[in-house]
Amino acid sequence: PDVLINNAGIGYTGSGLQIDAGREEDMILVNDLAMVRLTRLFAVDMQKRSGGTILNIASTGAFQAGPLIAEYYATKAFVVRFTRGIALETTDPRMCICCLCPGPLKTSFYAKSGVKAPVWAGDPQKTAEYALAHLKHGKILIPAWTDRLLAPLPERLKEQFVYRSKQREIQKKAAE
Repeated sequence: PDVLINNAGIGYTGSGLQIDAGREEDMILVNDLAMVRLTRLFAVDMQKRSGGTILNIASTGAFQAGPLIAEYYATKAFVVRFTRGIALETTDPRMCICCLCPGPLKTSFYAKSGVKAPVWAGDPQKTAEYALAHLKHGKILIPAWTDRLLAPLPERLKEQFVYRSKQREIQKKAAE
């Protein structure tokens, strides 16, 4: 294949000290180890041929700590750092290795975790179109202009927002 999109992901909301160890391990295996192995497998083959494109999917959560979603945010931070590192190592101009960091999207990701997507969640189709239009070697792509605007805010402010948001999710889920 000429294109690899590493988009598999698992996420759990709850105290990082109380999430089931097996579920936590599964999340790390899917979000990080599978992405590393697939990137390596495809990149080596692409370099032998005429090049190719690898797009690893992370999250805007990769740019700060995530209280009550700590492991997920940490796995996505790993995706960003790994992608940047491999992109810097890969000097072949025929290769494109970059990372997409969307904010919340209206996908089944939320339903599977038992919560509703936030009202401000983005459109997956528009996010995919943005990624395809902006692919560039070594880039970290943040599709929503609102997320690009919020990116430079102090981490503490973003962390408090995430904490309050996740607390509300947990409380709603417990009340059901």
